[in-house]
This record gives sequence, C-alpha cells and structure tokens, in this order.
Amino acid sequence: MSPEKAVREVSVTIDGNTFAVPEGTLVVEAAKHLGTQIPVYCYHPKLEPAGLCRICLVEIEKMPKLQIACATRVADGMVVHTSSAKVAEARRGVLEFLLLNHPLDCPVCDKGGECELQDFTMSYGPGESRLTEPKLHKPKLVDLGPTIVLDEERCILCRRCTRFDDEIAQERTLIVEDRGFKSLISTRNGGAYASYFSGNTTEICPVGALTSKAYRFRSRPWDLNHTDSVCTQCSVGCNYRVDTRFGRVMRTFTRENPAVDDGWICDRGRYTFNYLYAPERLRAPSIKRDGGRVDVTFAEAAVLAGSKLAEAAARGRVGVIGGGRLSDEEAYALQRFAREVLGTNNIDYRTHAQVYASPSRFGARLTDIDDASVILAFGAVTPELAPILDLRIRRAVARGHAKFVYMGPYRPAFTIETRYVKLQRGTLPKELDDLGDAVRRGAGQPGGSDVATIASDIAAAKKIVAIHSGEDAPSADAIERLVETLQQSGRDAGILVVGATGNARGAEAAGCVPNLGPGYAPVSGEPGMTTDQMLAAAADGRLDALFVIGANPALTFPDGALARRALKRVPFLAVADQVMTETASYAHIVFAAASFAEKRGHTTNLEGIRQAFAAAVESPLEVRTDAQIIGALTLATRRGSIGDDPTTLFAELNAAESAPRAKTGGGALARPVVTGASAPIAVPDGALTVIPIPHLYAGGGAAAHDPGTKPMRPEPYAVFSPSDARRLSLDEGARVKLSGASGSIEVSARIAQQVPDGSVLVLAEMPEAPHNLLLDASGGGWANVEVIAGAAEAAG
Repeated sequence: MSPEKAVREVSVTIDGNTFAVPEGTLVVEAAKHLGTQIPVYCYHPKLEPAGLCRICLVEIEKMPKLQIACATRVADGMVVHTSSAKVAEARRGVLEFLLLNHPLDCPVCDKGGECELQDFTMSYGPGESRLTEPKLHKPKLVDLGPTIVLDEERCILCRRCTRFDDEIAQERTLIVEDRGFKSLISTRNGGAYASYFSGNTTEICPVGALTSKAYRFRSRPWDLNHTDSVCTQCSVGCNYRVDTRFGRVMRTFTRENPAVDDGWICDRGRYTFNYLYAPERLRAPSIKRDGGRVDVTFAEAAVLAGSKLAEAAARGRVGVIGGGRLSDEEAYALQRFAREVLGTNNIDYRTHAQVYASPSRFGARLTDIDDASVILAFGAVTPELAPILDLRIRRAVARGHAKFVYMGPYRPAFTIETRYVKLQRGTLPKELDDLGDAVRRGAGQPGGSDVATIASDIAAAKKIVAIHSGEDAPSADAIERLVETLQQSGRDAGILVVGATGNARGAEAAGCVPNLGPGYAPVSGEPGMTTDQMLAAAADGRLDALFVIGANPALTFPDGALARRALKRVPFLAVADQVMTETASYAHIVFAAASFAEKRGHTTNLEGIRQAFAAAVESPLEVRTDAQIIGALTLATRRGSIGDDPTTLFAELNAAESAPRAKTGGGALARPVVTGASAPIAVPDGALTVIPIPHLYAGGGAAAHDPGTKPMRPEPYAVFSPSDARRLSLDEGARVKLSGASGSIEVSARIAQQVPDGSVLVLAEMPEAPHNLLLDASGGGWANVEVIAGAAEAAG
C-alpha cells in the first residue's frame, strides 16, 4: 500500500467536551467519539449524506438555526449541543410528523424490538398524538421481488433503500414514485426488485417497511440467540451473524468487517440456510443395498467405509478428493488422513477448472481495490463468483474513478463501465507478456497486441489490482510476470485469485494437493495423483477406492463424462456431503455431513485472511462434522488416530504452517502440481465452441435444494450470437439440444450481442443440464445444436 497522507485535525466541542477529529468529519460521526449517538434515519455511514429526515438536528453556536448533524462537517472551534431544549423540541416535532400516518403495526411488525422509530419515539418523541383525522392509508404487503415484502404505510421515506441501490449496488432499480404524501417506493420499470444484494435493504431500513420473506413472522429479536460466523458460499469470506431460535436458524445478519465485506453480504450468503430443514437434507448415513439405499448408524457406516479404504490403501490403489468446502482444520485433518492413514499423496481439493487458489507471490488485499487506478479482471466474472468483491469494484469505479478492464472470451454483463478485450482460448499469456514488454520499454502501446487498448491506462496508473480465477496455469504465471514487471517499474500492483469454492485457499494452504503439505512444503516421497488423474485411474480400473468429501466432481469437474464414468466404475466410493448430490448418488456409502452452522473452526478467504466461525445450532443425531467423519474413519482403518477437536487441529495446523515453506527461485511459494494442458480444441464444422458461464445461484449442493434461494435460481439456458441464431433458425426461448463429444444436454435458447460468433455460452453447474458433459479435462469443448421446439411450442 502507498503511504497514507497526513490528515489535518481540528478542535471541536460537543456537549461541553473538547477533542480533536479529522478535518471534514461529519458532526454525527464526531459525536460518536464521545459515545454520543445522535438519532438518524436517512443517514447511513456507507451512504452519501442526504439530509432528508431532520431527526439529527443539533444546535451549533454562532449559527442562527438548528443544523442537521448528518450533513454538517466540523470546523475548528465549533461548539455543538446535541440535547439542548431547542434540539429536543425540534426532534419532537419531526417525530410527530413521522407518526401522523404511521400505522400501529408494532404488535405484528417484524421490526418490532429493533425499530429505530420505536426507539427514538420513546427517547425523543411526544407522549401522545394530536391527530384527530383518519390516518392516510397506503399499500400493504407489496411483493417487491423474490426476497422482499414492502409495507408502504410504514415507510418514512428515508430513501436508504433507493440510495443503496443507486450508490452501492449501482443498479438503480428502486425509485421514489410520485410526490409529497403520495410518495411510494417502487421499481423503475414496475417489475420485481431482482438484485444479488436486495437483502441489505431490509437491514438498513430503519423501520418495518422492507421485510424479508425468509424471516417474516418467524421470531422476535429478543427471542434470538446470536452467533458470529463467516459465509462460505464464495471465497470472499464475508462476516455475518447467525440468529437462531429453539435450535433453528431464523436469519443471517451482517457483521461488519471493513477489510473483507465492508458491512454487506449478498443474497446467496444471506438466504442459503433453509436447506438445513428441507426434506433433501441428509440426516443419516446410507449404504447401497438391493438396488436402493438404506439408512444406517454413523458407527456402522464408519466401520464399513474404513475397512474398504484400508484394503484399497494396502494395495496402493486409493484416492481422496475434496477439501475446498471444509474448514481449515478439517482440510488439514483430511490431508493427514490421506498421507498418514491411507499412506498416499493422492489427495486434491481441485474439483473445478481452478488449478491455483492463491497467487504464489504479489498477493493483494481486498481493500487495495478501493483506491486502485486500474482493475484488471482475467476471466473472473466477479458479479457471479464473488458479489461483495464486485461491490468494491463498483465503488472504486464510481467514487474513485478507477478504470475496470475485463479480458476474456465473451463480454459479461457488468453493472459498471467496462473496457472489454476479447481473448481467444490460450492467448492470454502472450498478450500479457507483450504488455509487460511495453511496460519495460516505457512504451504506451504494445505493438500489434490485442491489449493495446489498455496499455495507456496501465502506463498512467499508480496502483493496479489483477483478478483472475486461477483456471489456467500458463495464464496465472503470465499474470504474475506482468505484476512483477509493474512493481519493478515503480507501480503498486497485486493479485487476487477468486476461489472456485469457499475455502479453496485454505485447502491449498493446508496441504490438500498431491505434491505439497501444509504451508506449501514439499511432500515426502513421490507426488500423488491430481483429481483428473485419480478420475482417469478409477475409470480405467487402476483405483479400488475413492473418498470424496464436500465435493461434487460429477457436476463441477470439467470433463463430466470422465467423472461420471470413474464414479460409476470405481469398486468402492464413499462420499460425505449435506445433500444427495450427483456424486453422492453413485456412492456405496454416503455420510451425512454437518453444515456451516453446525460446527466451529476457521476458514481462509481469497486474500489469505483466516477467520473464525462458531457453531450456531446442533446437527441432527446421526449427522457429523467432516472432522468427526475423518476421525471415525481413521479409527476404523486401525491405522492411526486423528483427533476431531477443532482446537487441537488448529494448533497442529499452525505449527505445520510455521515451518519453513517451499520457495521457488523467485521467492514465490511452490505451486500445486498441474496435469493436462489447456490446448486449443478442434471444433468440427458447423459446431460451436462451448464457453461455460457462472451464475450466483447455480450449483448442485445446498443451492439446488434451498427454498430460500429457489425463486432466484435460473432454468438452464444457452446464449447464442444473433448471427449464429439466424444460421440455426433459432428464436429466443426455443428449446435446443447441445451435443458434444461425450454427451448432450437440453436447454432453452437466449440470444445476445455479448456472444462471439461461433461460440455458445452455457450456464454452468446446473444438475438438470450439466455443462461438463460438453467439455474435456482442460475445460474446452464444442457442441452441435439441434432445435427441439420453437419458442411458442416451448412456452406452451
């Protein structure tokens, strides 16, 4: 980080207390230094001052009128009174007007008990109303979208929701409709408020106007128990609070960590918890028997699985896949189980296209985005993969005037102004090396390069953050070479890698890769097999047993046909998961695993910050944490003992990571071994190149079975360019069959300019239409297109 500029401080006196604060501080924030909370409605520290509600009026000496503390900045020598008689009278007047038409819904309102209108009325308001006319009635129970119910009668028009939508999310969907006492909160086009961040508006609403469908009428705030936790739905690691009642999760709530989430969470992280109580949730282990599945006790399943894994280990024909969804402690225990108990280095957390979860050097911080001059994204579609990271990018572009550049095979639909550079498969390393050469020469443009359009931006930039998804080893190495060149030229530059799973970086650091142990130290003996090698060996009859834990390679591994063949043919397959995933359906034994809310431990986010989370509720009787499953399997193999206590495992992990780490010649951490090349694929004549596209609500695990996120979950689709649609006689909404070298899927067709001619964008990780049936192990693939039904027929 660049050194921060010195901030001039000024002296201010508030309620008789004199102290110094940075120049330009708002009076409402200055008062907090004394522990004085000035009442506010429209003001929010993350939003620009609006000065709408007037409840924050204060008296400032030498000013003839009362001033609003939320929009008045301190000056040297300023004297402020926050509770004088004039202030008290003004606040009573403001509250009286707010209450004139406010309904008496407190007994049934979800905000009751944590409502700022209630609190301030009790503290500052009039004792009774002088209104003799009937109250004005407005619409109640308005379905504002998939997550929110709006009650207009309760709205005090603070506009926090519309300003969040405008300033933070920058989607500009919410508006204030009409004027004066007829004003209503609505949407710009009259449709649903569909946003990945809509749940934040229910939190910042100071009254009960915006309420969550997932929480309405479920509990009162004083009946809730609160547990600090960390979201694991993506690799950002947002901090939040899990609120429970009678041992059941009622809701999640933000728990601000400015360095990570800046006080916000996305809707997938907020609402993905109701699957815990869905019928699809696994509540006991099961085994295959007589063509079906039979529930068994945890002890029976552990003994049977342990003996089968031990037999395969004795022959050196066993593999372990998973770790990216586990806690740091559990990932550490898993690699110990593989190496110390099963005696193999055949362990790999990588079940997606991702090959690296962290930059081996030049790691950036999330907060570096806030003051970056240029933000470069290489194939990482941040709105879908890491929404809260994307919020930082939006703010940096809107407020900090950063330039955002996306380089990839198609143009994603970003909310912000984006400079797009189209890249063919495998061309990124050369483009970045050309750019690095231009930086070293001090040239403004790399001659003949496809990235010439961004060279001038980089030349003028002081701080640059590169973001990628770690899906291609040559590209990841080229990004590091570019960042090294930028640093050598005097620029502040760093890298963030968006993990494919919530704890991908933690699993990698804990040693869940074939060639590296905890702390990136080299393993003893020969490196083991990678995920693709284990799947190939299982498919060919060279592995006798696989243990898959917290992973779903049948849906997520690029070569879906290979994954399914391997899972079907391996003599013994044990799976630990929370729901019956596509992978678990092949398993001889399935363990019911505990959820994020039912265990404690640590998780490491994409920046490398390790954060603790606590158990909020107890798991069902036969459900175990992944650490307990690993510990029980260890005992059942009779080959050793691995404890399942998170505290002990965490201490062991810290000790292992504190040992000297493996370094390459350039001082970087050693890389996980990578097999397979990302070579250009041969596309048959008439076929289209398949490009998988992510979606926040895709997936086959909890996301596929959670009632809270079901309204936001898309149907499988493929997107064609207008030119290809005309060639194929395709209409928007038609039903099509995509057939590749290894399989076929049926999806609905969409048409958009963002698609390059000769390509088709296929929604990834949808169990109903698995995209990986069209790909190979490197992530490349093609498809022939057959129209099954026209748009009208498909709609009917």
